[in-house]
Amino acid sequence: MAYSLITFTTGTVISSSQMNSNFSTIQTALNSAFLAANGSVPMTASLALFAGTALLPGLIFNGSTATGWYSNSGNWSYRANGVSTDSIQFNSDGSITHPTKVNLNGAIDITTNSTTTSIQYYQCYFQYTSVSVCTLLPYNGNLLFINGQNYVIPSAGVTLSSGSVSGGYNYVYATANASGVISLAGSSTAPSFDTTYGVYCSGGTPANGTLVGAVYYSGGFFDSADNTSAPKKLVLSYFNRRKKTLRVDISSGPSIGAGTGAGTALNQFIDFGYISTTFICWANESAVFTQHYSEMAGSTTNQHIYVGMSIDSSSTANTAIGALVSAGSTNSPSFNITYKADGLTENTSHAFRNMGATDSGQTITGKSGSGYNTYYYEYVG
Repeated sequence: MAYSLITFTTGTVISSSQMNSNFSTIQTALNSAFLAANGSVPMTASLALFAGTALLPGLIFNGSTATGWYSNSGNWSYRANGVSTDSIQFNSDGSITHPTKVNLNGAIDITTNSTTTSIQYYQCYFQYTSVSVCTLLPYNGNLLFINGQNYVIPSAGVTLSSGSVSGGYNYVYATANASGVISLAGSSTAPSFDTTYGVYCSGGTPANGTLVGAVYYSGGFFDSADNTSAPKKLVLSYFNRRKKTLRVDISSGPSIGAGTGAGTALNQFIDFGYISTTFICWANESAVFTQHYSEMAGSTTNQHIYVGMSIDSSSTANTAIGALVSAGSTNSPSFNITYKADGLTENTSHAFRNMGATDSGQTITGKSGSGYNTYYYEYVG
């Protein structure tokens, strides 16, 4: 603000009113310029600082005239004494730049009211809870990156109900509203890689949700325990995947009736029909299946007995092992067989089946009793 004083002319009488007017103006100027050192008097307008340079910052600290803040082409930079580059710079677009390194010690609190962040978190695991509910739980932290921001996952998790999915295969996506509340929904839309944030999201659009898991809904959600009849593994987590395993011990032996299995080719096998597992898996993961058969009995001597396993086919085995029943013997040796399945289709369910084959007109009978016939499989999800 500019202040005007009354000027005086040499040889003229100075009136008291003129002096009082000037003193009043001076008083006003002094009051406006006064800023208490102890901070007791607040400022009533913006503080205009010298923009400064890297060598002469506009805002310095006592004892060092070369350390402080300066305006750098519209950005706000901090230069430490003796350092050739800025220690840190707050850019006009809201980002933060450090030319060399940033040491992060202790906890970092990232709020959701910023439009962008360079640190992304996926501290979650999506899992089966009940036949009608799956839950996204915090895991090694509680932050989830959605559409350019990190959001806090509640300690109790975020639930996906059966009403939020359709029948069949569903990708599960997480979105967040303006209040930061996360919600989950199933969708048949496949995830695509988003080049803005480098995240797999619904249709490649971050606002449509971050991919967190997958389910195959068939009258409910399923993640069967060991030794479950007609087991199903139909829930996957996209982040922090864990090894999924299932073991089934068969108390009654499998069998093939006369004339139903013939030859040794893999396409001549048939489904034993006594156990089948339905599962889903990610396309970039492998599933490993192991079977153990004890003393598979034939119906005659010099008989070929073959056992195998199949993924999805009821007429062709993916792999098999066989033996010849010796003359005078009624039982074959024990069988142990393993199959590693790669490149399985992602957005569908798969069926694992036990297969068998023998000579035309002959039969196969598996030995009964717990532990004699077992299959086990594992994969990541």
